[in-house]
Amino acid sequence: IELDGDVDLDLLLGEAEGTLIFYENTGNPERAIWKHRGKLKDETGKIIDVGTTSVPALVDIDADGDLDLFVGNTEGFIAYYQNRSQSLQLKFHLVSPRYLNIDVGYLSSPTFADMDADGDFDFFTGIRENRLYFYQNIGSPHQPEFKLKSTFFDSIQVGSITAPALADLDSDGDLDLCIGQADGRLNFYVNAGNKNQWQFVASPQRFDLQTLDFGFQSAPALVDLDGDKDLDLVVGAADGKFYYMQNVGDPHQPQWKFMPDFFQIRVKNNSNPVFVDIDGDGDLDLFSGSKLGKISFFRNDGNKYQPKWTLVNKDYESIQIGGQTYPAFADIDADGDYDLFIGTDVHGIAYFENVGSSQQPIWQLRTSNFLNLKFIFRLAPIFVDLDQDGDLDLLAGTHEGTLAFVKNIGTVRKPRFQFISAFYNNINVRFYSVPAFGDLDADGDLDLILGNNSGGLYYWENLSHDETFNTQQDDLIKRSAQNTGIRYKLPNQIKIKQPIPYRLLQPLYLLIQIFDLQGQQIRTLTEGFQEPGDHEIMWDGKDDQGHPREDGIYFLKIRAENFVRTHKIFFTH
Repeated sequence: IELDGDVDLDLLLGEAEGTLIFYENTGNPERAIWKHRGKLKDETGKIIDVGTTSVPALVDIDADGDLDLFVGNTEGFIAYYQNRSQSLQLKFHLVSPRYLNIDVGYLSSPTFADMDADGDFDFFTGIRENRLYFYQNIGSPHQPEFKLKSTFFDSIQVGSITAPALADLDSDGDLDLCIGQADGRLNFYVNAGNKNQWQFVASPQRFDLQTLDFGFQSAPALVDLDGDKDLDLVVGAADGKFYYMQNVGDPHQPQWKFMPDFFQIRVKNNSNPVFVDIDGDGDLDLFSGSKLGKISFFRNDGNKYQPKWTLVNKDYESIQIGGQTYPAFADIDADGDYDLFIGTDVHGIAYFENVGSSQQPIWQLRTSNFLNLKFIFRLAPIFVDLDQDGDLDLLAGTHEGTLAFVKNIGTVRKPRFQFISAFYNNINVRFYSVPAFGDLDADGDLDLILGNNSGGLYYWENLSHDETFNTQQDDLIKRSAQNTGIRYKLPNQIKIKQPIPYRLLQPLYLLIQIFDLQGQQIRTLTEGFQEPGDHEIMWDGKDDQGHPREDGIYFLKIRAENFVRTHKIFFTH
């Protein structure tokens, strides 16, 4: 939706916690570049919050030339915020938390459209059940008056938790209907009538949105499996299967074609494929972790054009880690063979040096807690040259859905790693992130795909070679220090019950938490909206259940909208 008067479309997202996230398009109508602007606020500076599961809709409901805001929520109500702006700046004023006393029971999902071509907006809402509510506007554009016409619109019945949207998708001058549902599918209904009298007919043609869903805990790998010099996509999942999406496009523009019979192999559960030529025969072999703490090895007895997988060992080298395993291979010491790294649930990353050869590896455990990353729960590592300086950096998916970044500040032969962030680029896919890197648009840099707990895939394009993006990023970096609305200083050691002061330069939603070295949340010190000024927190040494904790190293995590920092602190009595 166009929110800032610069002609291009911006993005407004609802959140599970009931707030709204605003992404400004700082690019142009032809090439969008999304900049996270934080949570949407009302005219007083307070964060808009409708409880849980916010679903926004923007429409000029009072015909005054600007967009007003309606937000559905879990309770089935719809909040109405009037836009009182006289300029391009948004000024949302809460008119009613329960617009027209509408209550659809659970999970309201509003949308507006002129269904009867009378010049004013009518109103739909999705609900928890498999149908739509329809309210006709019997008033005027300036003074709408809605009348409930149907609780089962057009007898249309789809999956549960409906989310409607209307647009002229076939360019015939009338509005067609698209309905989302809980399992992620989209249902398309063609308007076979006209703009004055609708007649919706279910379309046998599904939306080809290249939407991929693999159930739960997707784990992607980008690899050329058919030798045609473009990247194909293989995805592991909670069911232990391997899903193959062949790239039938080209290196510049991939097109994915699902090949259901390609893999006739699987592991018991939670597959996460890794491809490497472990025996030096010129084709890619396959390894996979699992939930049982083991590594499975499938040798490629075919070739690089037509692989043929043979299970060699479902307990590779009798490596017993415990819990979920995520293998990764990298020649970390530049000696011409691959070394082995295994991410785990709670034990960090195990490092096995290859003291054999590229044809016959011999693994020697060097450390069970590589780089002391044990404090991050469920690590899914991958090594790539992220900064293009010729050596391998480490990124790892996490239980929280973020990316941990450890930069190699040494050399190719003598790596030296520096921990940079557990929240690389503020990326968060909620739970169980698993990264895969590859140049998906053939522009010379690495793009990112992330698997996650819900089973879909997230895609981030790398814009480091985009001049417009780089110019804007340079400007944002220069302004970042001034734009951060929180100030504080933290020592390396803090006494229990010692006040920790901080200052807010603007109204902010603040969340400060304590985590232990295993990444488990211990205590929430503060959470909520706070006014500008001086504040302080302190930890009494107890967890959220009131149990005392021992002295030691903990992590203090501070979130202030799009500002996120984690500090390692020794707490002592």
